[in-house]
Amino acid sequence: MAAHRAESREDMAAHRSEIREDMEAIRRGISRLLEEMNARWAESREDMNALRSESREDMEALRSESREDMEALRSESREDMEALRSESRELSSATLVGTIGAIVTVAFVG
Repeated sequence: MAAHRAESREDMAAHRSEIREDMEAIRRGISRLLEEMNARWAESREDMNALRSESREDMEALRSESREDMEALRSESREDMEALRSESRELSSATLVGTIGAIVTVAFVG
């Protein structure tokens, strides 16, 4: 009977030792997985920050281009308006000269 108890104690001790080893292996596996997850999270954050930075730079470039385009359009519009005013003045002058010429012609002929 004593031999059976001793054998049972040895079996229990061996079983506990196996359980401890298994638990330690599980802990190491979990620690490794956590480290990998943390590394992936850090990498993901870096990628997101890089994308945000690129996006900000792209948006600023687009804004700058838009400002330049708007200024060019304003400048062209001013030039076009000035050309129209000049043409209008010339047309008004030509109309006035033509009208005066017609009046003078009618006055002398008629």
